Amino acid sequence: MAKLFAKPVIVAVAVVIAAAVVWNIVKPAKYGQEKAMLSIQQADDTVVVTINGKQTAEIEGYQRSASGNFGRSLDNTKAIILVEEERNSGDSEGYALYTQDGKMIADGVVSAQISLSGEGVAFVQDADFRARVGELCLYTGGKTTSITVDYNLDGNLILSPNGKTVAYTIMDDDDVVACYYDGKTHELGDNLTPVAVADGAKYVYYYNRNNSYYVQPGANSDKKEMLGKNVISMHFNRSLSQVVYSAPVENAQGAANQEKTYISRNGGAKSDLRGTFRGFVTPSGTAENDWAADVASF
Repeated sequence: MAKLFAKPVIVAVAVVIAAAVVWNIVKPAKYGQEKAMLSIQQADDTVVVTINGKQTAEIEGYQRSASGNFGRSLDNTKAIILVEEERNSGDSEGYALYTQDGKMIADGVVSAQISLSGEGVAFVQDADFRARVGELCLYTGGKTTSITVDYNLDGNLILSPNGKTVAYTIMDDDDVVACYYDGKTHELGDNLTPVAVADGAKYVYYYNRNNSYYVQPGANSDKKEMLGKNVISMHFNRSLSQVVYSAPVENAQGAANQEKTYISRNGGAKSDLRGTFRGFVTPSGTAENDWAADVASF
């Protein structure tokens, strides 16, 4: 009787193996990759946008800023463009903000950033350069939400990968207060500068006036972990749940005479990687995004 069941079992095993092989072929890539060739060019007095050689938008005016990856999604399929009416006008009232398909998001914009996913855009408009404040807004799902009119123009503007959480600083009289918005406004504390924020503020990275770097869950400072002082560079995975970074090490006399590399996982305490970081070796085609000062995400 055992022989009667031998072939069905072998067939079942073969089906499982075949399914596993197919899944390994079609499963999503572990690393983010560029999915399109997106080009933004100036043609006389018109900004021309093409994706994979096909024109998607013509915008009257002159491209002010879509430089680097601050203006593009990680997969290079979405972008934002600041446009001025006259070349090098230095317009203190700001510029028009457009998407890669020619849709205008807002006018009077002085700075903007698109998320890694391309699903969210944070921008600042109606700036008061004497008071160094402006109105911070978040554009997602075709809708603009005003977050604060006290955004600190001299601070960092940080978006989460999915574009639904934004970290920033505000001016409160003479104090600088760090906050994040995820549908509601949360304060992180005085004299802090946000560096990176994960989706839903699961992990918030920041440094204080002493240049000491920390990570904590949301606004819960009781669970913060110190990463180091005078951190030199920070490199995150796509979810911002892990960070590799370098920091100087002080000797007994308080002088920084060497540099070490560390890793922090899931907001936890740092671990020494026993070496000096020189860069990641990633698979061919891996997209990288320098979306904030001294921060690289891949």
